[in-house]
Amino acid sequence: MDNSGIYYFKSDQGWGAPGCKDAQHLFIVKHETPTSEAMLSLVLSSQAQNRTIYARGNCKDAAHFKVTQLYQGAK
Repeated sequence: MDNSGIYYFKSDQGWGAPGCKDAQHLFIVKHETPTSEAMLSLVLSSQAQNRTIYARGNCKDAAHFKVTQLYQGAK
């Protein structure tokens, strides 16, 4: 998290979002997202369990995807 209360997550391969395929960074703005703590927990548990993360949101620029919803994929 940076000083502005934004969680950033990076993937060297990009996140594969249609229209934003090359975005390497997902981000969650804590004060705009009531479920931001649950999303952080989901991302960290997914990484620990080697599970895929699926996200919905908006492409902000070529490198950044703003998350509004997160889902954990099957093992």
